[in-house]
Amino acid sequence: MHIQQLELSLAGTPRISATLAQKSAVLFQPDIQIQLLPQQGDDVLYARDFSAAAYPVAWLPRGEYHLQCHLHDLNLPAGEYRLRLIVFAVVGGQRQALNESRLMFSNPSRHQAAGLSQPAWSLQSAPETFAIEELGWNRGHEDWFFRHFDHAALVVTDYL
Repeated sequence: MHIQQLELSLAGTPRISATLAQKSAVLFQPDIQIQLLPQQGDDVLYARDFSAAAYPVAWLPRGEYHLQCHLHDLNLPAGEYRLRLIVFAVVGGQRQALNESRLMFSNPSRHQAAGLSQPAWSLQSAPETFAIEELGWNRGHEDWFFRHFDHAALVVTDYL
């Protein structure tokens, strides 16, 4: 999966957006991690995972997806920083980092968290991509495909 058009807006509630291009036929258990680091050094000051927000994305078909995350819980003093967006997936039974994109930015004034105590994520299909709303894992147990393929496969692999 390729990360395109990574952007950060610090106006109002800080917001990260990116376009994700999924080139393979299917990507299993994708996850996205946001990290904020100082421009120098490797100390992660802020990290949030898409999967930790209880979004059970079992798989994604080929296509483009628009990611957005509002960082409602961000406390960040003024300074110079790096944003890292990392895409993970399960490959051969192991979680692997597939791609990473970085963006340097300057935070002119302190951001103090207000409102929600966690980030708000959004993942949407681009116009030419099969709609996420129609994928079995997103429709739940009332969907025949989900019960017979998504859910059953997860139960079997957990058992093994």
